Amino acid sequence: GLVLALVRRGNAHRVLGRYEEAIRDADEMIGATEGNDRLQWIYADGLRLKGVSLFRQGNSLEALDHLQRSYDVYARERDTAPMPQVLMEIGMVDQAIGSYPEAKASYEKAIKILRENGNLSLQATLLNNYGVLHQQLGEYEEAVSVLEEALLCAQQSGYKRMEALTLLSLGDVYSEVDDLEIATQTYLQASEPVEQL
Repeated sequence: GLVLALVRRGNAHRVLGRYEEAIRDADEMIGATEGNDRLQWIYADGLRLKGVSLFRQGNSLEALDHLQRSYDVYARERDTAPMPQVLMEIGMVDQAIGSYPEAKASYEKAIKILRENGNLSLQATLLNNYGVLHQQLGEYEEAVSVLEEALLCAQQSGYKRMEALTLLSLGDVYSEVDDLEIATQTYLQASEPVEQL
């Protein structure tokens, strides 16, 4: 009862940007479930909620610790459904702090899981993040390849917002390599899915 309410409320706080409240709820979730073998999934959810909220507040190293612990619990419990999401979040934190090899490893591990389970929406988001990482590293061919795959996943899943974001990411890559004609076309193309929202 109460612990499930904390899960819902804590995630609502996170989505609304109320990170302090989300962290308080996460701490209650963690405290109430840490030693309970039947509620390890809620314990892992609490660690993840706290990690994401800390990251949004700019506390990347502490966030990384909580996210990694969350992933470890999911892996130990063989709860594979949330694992790609947590791996993507670990990759995002690593990317933000400049730990690029670690970010790549997390993204690649998550992509492997997602290709097996077929969640195209999350795969589109993950591949967009991975493409942006390749762009940051000056790996433009890889960036375009990964972003084109992200675009395909977004289109196949009907995820219009991610389709538009991925087109913007592709436009950014083309701008960086001074292919301004294709960049402009790609940016203009990004408005199409937005108009359909």
